[in-house]
Amino acid sequence: MQIVCFDALKVSHDKDKTFFRNKWEYLHGMVIEEEQPFLGGTEPNFADLAVAGNFAWARAVSPIQLLKEADPVYAWRERMFTRFHAVVHPTIGYQHSLLPAQQQDIAAIGEAQEQYKKGPQNGIRLTAST
Repeated sequence: MQIVCFDALKVSHDKDKTFFRNKWEYLHGMVIEEEQPFLGGTEPNFADLAVAGNFAWARAVSPIQLLKEADPVYAWRERMFTRFHAVVHPTIGYQHSLLPAQQQDIAAIGEAQEQYKKGPQNGIRLTAST
């Protein structure tokens, strides 16, 4: 609701704008901001996490690109994935929706797997201990 509040203010009739702003700010204890990077305002809140979790799940299980780069929701999703890098980063997802650091990790994993297939180098071979 908070993210569309500024838009609601813009389309309100001129005589209602002051009332709308004052009432909203009084009821919610926050100022209506022109641009908010998150659903929760300047910082993500539970609504941001709930929606971003769905995008993270979709990225992990489906190759379908849900958002185009020009979509404002795409920018928000990238802000969320970047903000929660430690949680999102370790998960594997489809290439089109990975952060650059994740793409580098996948490339490094592929290189390591290729090196392993080539066999031991310099007489060293890592094995699982039992």
